[in-house]
Amino acid sequence: MEENYNLTLLVIVNQSVELSDLFERARNASLEEFRIEPPIIRIDTQLTGGLMISSGIPSLRFPKVVSGNDLLVFNIVHSDAKRGGFQIEVQNTKGTALSQNLYEELHDLVQRLGYDDVYAYEIGLRFIVNSRRYPAFKEIDGLQTMESPNFASLRLLDGYKGEKDLREEFISEIRVEALPQPMKSQVSTVHRFKSFDPNKPQKIFADLDKVLSLVR
Repeated sequence: MEENYNLTLLVIVNQSVELSDLFERARNASLEEFRIEPPIIRIDTQLTGGLMISSGIPSLRFPKVVSGNDLLVFNIVHSDAKRGGFQIEVQNTKGTALSQNLYEELHDLVQRLGYDDVYAYEIGLRFIVNSRRYPAFKEIDGLQTMESPNFASLRLLDGYKGEKDLREEFISEIRVEALPQPMKSQVSTVHRFKSFDPNKPQKIFADLDKVLSLVR
């Protein structure tokens, strides 16, 4: 895959994160780079008529923890429990090496912090791709308002059992959607899985190449 893409890596552990405990774990693991700064509030240049600098609560972010990338830490409330999340977001990157390295480093960091019971790993990608044409729609004959319909999007979903919220299921999803711009499509993927697979990023990119061959 040659396109630049945005990458999200997430490790969800089977317990909620408590900050004083998190810092104690970091000290025990000799993670000196694990520090926190006060949230940054950027002043809005638009005149709103109010005097409040900020009415929102910025996210908790640990700067430059994993290979110079910020680490987001939060708790996720699922239907059955509250769990901790450790996330890295990288914008506009290219190639597979960085994704592979950060995926392994985030896993190692969570393990060094002593969070051994992992609920799920999640890898997400988003990017724009040049597309020539979507496959012809041939599943139904005799449509009265369409002469030669084509698919306008492709969505592959694996692992959904319908028993929980889709965001709690261990799923693999690849979605390709036509954009209004000529010959452009948006691609997004989510792969959520239980056990650490060292080859998962390479497998995702290989599957993406096969799916995108349908619209190139």
